[in-house]
Amino acid sequence: MKLLTTGSLLLLVACATPEFAQFSPLPATIVGHREARPLWSLVVPDGWQVRNSDDDVLYAFEAPPKNGRHLVYRTLHVATAAAVAADDDAGLGEAAQRLLIERRTNDELVVQERGAARLAGRDAWFVRGTMRGPAAGWTFDVLDYCVPGTPVSLVISFTAPAPQLAASRAGFAAIAATLETSLGAPRLRGGDAQRLDGGRLTLRLPAAWQRLDDGAGNGAELARFRRGGAECNVSTRLGDAPLLAQFAEAAAKAPNEARDFRLLSIDRSPRGGHRAVRVRSAWRGAAGTVIADDTAVLAGAHLDVVSCRVPAAEFAELAPEIDRALTSLRWQ
Repeated sequence: MKLLTTGSLLLLVACATPEFAQFSPLPATIVGHREARPLWSLVVPDGWQVRNSDDDVLYAFEAPPKNGRHLVYRTLHVATAAAVAADDDAGLGEAAQRLLIERRTNDELVVQERGAARLAGRDAWFVRGTMRGPAAGWTFDVLDYCVPGTPVSLVISFTAPAPQLAASRAGFAAIAATLETSLGAPRLRGGDAQRLDGGRLTLRLPAAWQRLDDGAGNGAELARFRRGGAECNVSTRLGDAPLLAQFAEAAAKAPNEARDFRLLSIDRSPRGGHRAVRVRSAWRGAAGTVIADDTAVLAGAHLDVVSCRVPAAEFAELAPEIDRALTSLRWQ
């Protein structure tokens, strides 16, 4: 049997030593102390050191074990950022993720995953990826969250030496989940959520649209909204696929009082994963030309209808707001 020389043993030990210190898995149950700032607070795990006491910033890190050639920290950084704006919830998520990516422009971030989360009882969005380190060949794993709010947003950032995110991610998510904040809810350009039919259905219209009296549901009018000479009615009734087809057929025909009727468009794109049809038409009535914009959505056992009537002179201004309202439709 051939014995290894001392030099060979040293070479094997050197080769077995990883480049970065190897952290133990970060547990998903966080035990630590709560760091408070004027607008927010969250729990920093025991054993992590806090190196910042600014009113809107927190920087904390965990010293690495001495089992690698480079002793690189696992880190937590929390800071405020600009409020993000969008027309609807989907746009808010895109804006939040864009903010996260732009904040790491100088870090050569490579995005590997995007997603949504619930932090402090509100919607948040995250980006996971890798970025370059301070020395050539160094790479860090990144998990960044954005929590939109008013007057500012919050960004919670985690880093670990690559490729150690798998051992850290559950713990990082658990730390983020301890967030508490007094920030106001983000303001969407589409307006506050209008909850209808006991919260089963929501949509957003800008504050300039006045909400009028509500109906009783069960086949009746749910709500009416008015802006200038325009009006949108929201109603619901029990429905099925044939009823959706009947709606489309009826909406594509001229009303009894119509003159110079024109069918402008029929769109059968789904809404919120549900079958839908949208019909636009125009005609001349006693008060002038009217644009009709009617949308029906077959949501479970309900046929939900958003029916808008807009004077032609106001349509160019209000059409984008109606589009955003239809995009904002959500069902429980």
